[in-house]
Amino acid sequence: MAITNDPHDLLDDRETFAVGIVRGRGDPAVAVHGEFDLSAVDAVRRCIDEVRRSGRPLVIDLSATTFIDSAGVKVLLEAYQLQGRNDEAIVLRNPSPAVRRIVDMTGVGRMLRIVETPA
Repeated sequence: MAITNDPHDLLDDRETFAVGIVRGRGDPAVAVHGEFDLSAVDAVRRCIDEVRRSGRPLVIDLSATTFIDSAGVKVLLEAYQLQGRNDEAIVLRNPSPAVRRIVDMTGVGRMLRIVETPA
């Protein structure tokens, strides 16, 4: 797990997956880069737990997430449940087109707040 002010610091040219906490302006965000699949679940959960302990809204930045499978969707739903099923307490920021398609297809997009912010 990395903590940074710049989400681009999380991924180097050799990696296919990275997750970390981005602290900048506003609320800290869990930034997921690459494939959010079963092999990424534990690392993403650790970052989510870290942000949740801060008591701040949970922001998950999916702008650099190239793929999400059912295990990744389950983590998003678990986070939603842990946040008291409050759609204001969890935000999916800038999901990539591939992720947005899965989020919408599974109905998760109706449960969680999705925001598109300019780069």
